[in-house]
Formats: sequence, structure tokens, C-alpha cells
Amino acid sequence: MKIKVYDYPSGVKVFYGYDRRLATTSCNLVFNVGSINEKKYGALHFFEHMVFLSTQKRTRQERRALQEEFGSKYNASTSYEFLKFDYECLSEFFHIGFGEFVEGITQPKFDPAEIKNEKKVILQEYNRYDAMPIRKLSREVLVTLSKTKDYGHFVLGTPSTIAKMSINDLKYCLSLLTPDRLIIYGAGSIKFKEYKKIIEQHLAKIIFMKDYNALPSVEFRAVSKPKYFILDANKEQVQVSLMSDICDRSDYKKGLVLSILNSALNGINGRLFNEMRNKEGLVYSVSVYKNILNKSSLIFEFSFGTAVENVTKALTIFKNCLKDIAENGITDKEFFKYKNVRKIQKAYDRIYVYNVVCNMVSDLQYYGKIISLKDREKILENITNDDIKDMANQILKNKRFVIGANNKNVKIEDLKIFEKI
Repeated sequence: MKIKVYDYPSGVKVFYGYDRRLATTSCNLVFNVGSINEKKYGALHFFEHMVFLSTQKRTRQERRALQEEFGSKYNASTSYEFLKFDYECLSEFFHIGFGEFVEGITQPKFDPAEIKNEKKVILQEYNRYDAMPIRKLSREVLVTLSKTKDYGHFVLGTPSTIAKMSINDLKYCLSLLTPDRLIIYGAGSIKFKEYKKIIEQHLAKIIFMKDYNALPSVEFRAVSKPKYFILDANKEQVQVSLMSDICDRSDYKKGLVLSILNSALNGINGRLFNEMRNKEGLVYSVSVYKNILNKSSLIFEFSFGTAVENVTKALTIFKNCLKDIAENGITDKEFFKYKNVRKIQKAYDRIYVYNVVCNMVSDLQYYGKIISLKDREKILENITNDDIKDMANQILKNKRFVIGANNKNVKIEDLKIFEKI
């Protein structure tokens, strides 16, 4: 297994893992530009859809038939922060298949008939996702926590902006794809020199671009004291969501500590799932995870779904779980379980070089730097129960949090119980 990292003067970064045992080769493109950077809400997501339709050279049907011959797998996604394209096919056809895939990104046709039809498709997607209360709740929490409207909109846009999407809006999205924002990563059985040559050939317009305008960064200002809100929805069930600004994203050790704490709280064998669902039968969903906002802060997130009358009790259990960990740490069994998961992951990585490459890119996105496997394991081994206790304490004492619910039958006082326990 060999991994190489290559930097182009224009700012493009390439991560590639070579393994001759693989039958396929992949290449993923991540642009550090997202929905917070667009002029019209939903434009980048719309652009993402158009990438898979007609290009200047081929119709949608011709492209699909060609990719089927190569055993291709491809997808794309848009978030507030990133625009991502994934591609993989049989290695022997990669030089052709990847080139055709890139045509959709760099040479889309923006056919008026296809744009008209895609508006209907995206509107259906909007109606499906916007009907999910947890999505509305998450957006409200984000915008309250960050104090900027940029995180408050739906990535898909609104029915109005979708209906008014024009070719000029899509061309603007194309102008955002500049080398300083591009990370390329993948793995396969093609040797690095050939892989690099193929990448350069088909992405030359971006890789060697010289003239482009840098985007202004989106300002992030976390709240300084707790914020509470209730969405005016009348649902039989209720979702509650809490987000807390924990630390600067460059603190890699704290990021790992937060991951361990999340593992202890989360999952089908986690404390919260066990206490809230298995023992009490209070919730139908519970999740704990970390996130980033505008590449500035690591965010601790906790959410659950339950009946209105259970909100206070569920928050009490959450607070008590954190208090117990803050005072006593986690058990040897929980530490052992997490480290075994890491060992399994490490063994898995030996087989799938792609996983190692993904971890490197993930570290770059989350922490702004690449962490070697050796350094990562060393930091992990040196994490103690005191570190876990400190992190739980930090979450408990942190006043920079936002908590909300999506049912008007929940009262603010029900949420404030989190502070009072």
C-alpha cells in the first residue's frame, strides 16, 4: 500500500493510494465552497444536478450508456461548506470514464429543456426533505448558534429560488470551482504517475487556472450565552436539538477526545440510547456527534425525538449522563470497546487504502492539517480518562449553546431544565 500527496502551485491538493490488488480506481473532487457562498439559494445544488445531464459533447443518454460500459459508480452532494463529486470505475477504463465524468463538471451544456425538467425534480426533493421537522430544527439551531443567516437557509433553496433558477446562476457556480478550493483524492490500481497524468489532462482548466477571484470568508460568531427557541409546529412527536461550540477545530487531540465521548454516549450500546430507549422507552431516536461550522469551531451536537411529555425527563437523563462521566470518566469496558473499534478500523485500512486516504482528507477538512497514522495512534493511546472527564465538564459548563424544539406544545422552561439540573 502506497499513499502519495501532491501539491500544485495553484493550490490544488491530490491524495492518492496505490494498491495493485484493486480492480477499480476512484477519484473524488471536493471543493471547499458550498451553499453559504452562492448568490441565489439552491444554485450549487441545482448545478450539482446539471453535472449529470448533457454536456457540450454528449447527451444525457449517451453519457449514461458509456459509463455503464465501464462499471462506473458516481455521485455528488452539496452542503453549506462543500461541493463534492465522487467517481469510480474499472481501472482499465478509468482514463476514458473519468474524462467523460469531468466533462459534466467543466463543460455542462445547461440545456433549457433539461433545466425546466430538473426544476420539477428538485422541487419534489425539496418537498420530501422540508417535510422532515428535524431538518427545519437543525437549520434554526445553526443560524442561532452562528449568528449569521448563511446557515439558516435550506441547501436546496426555496420553491421560489428553484423556479427562478437561470443559466446565469449556474454559470456563476461554475466560476466558483477554482484551484485554491479543490482537494482531489482516491485510490486504485493505476500507478501514481499515470493517475496524475490523467487528472491533469482532464482537470487542466481548474488545476492550472491562474486568474480567479477569492471569495470573502463567511463570518462565524458563536453565541455568548444559552439561547432557546420553539418552532411553531404542531406535531404528535417532537425533536429536540442542542449544539455547543466546544473548541477551535485545529485542536486535534480534543477532536479525538470528543469522538471517544460521543462513542460512549451514542450508538445502540451507548449510554444515552441505553438509558433513554432501552430502560425508559422515552425516545424513538437519539444521536450525538461532532461537526464543524465554517472551518472555525468543533461543535458538539445532541438530538433526540420523543413525545412532548418526555422532553424534560430525556434532557435530565442527558445531563446526568454527562455529569457521571465528568465525575467518574468512562469505564475500562467503554475505553476497550472504542480502542478495539480503532484496531478493527486500522486492520480494515490495511486492506482498503481508500479508507486511509479518506481519513487524511477528513483530517485536513476538520482540523486544517494532515495527521499521519503514526501520530494519530500515538495521540489516541495517550488519551486518558481525565481527558474524557474534562471534555464532559466543558460541555456541562459551556454557556455557548443553543437548544430548540419543533413543537409549540413544548415550553421554553422545559428546555431550560438542562441548565437547572
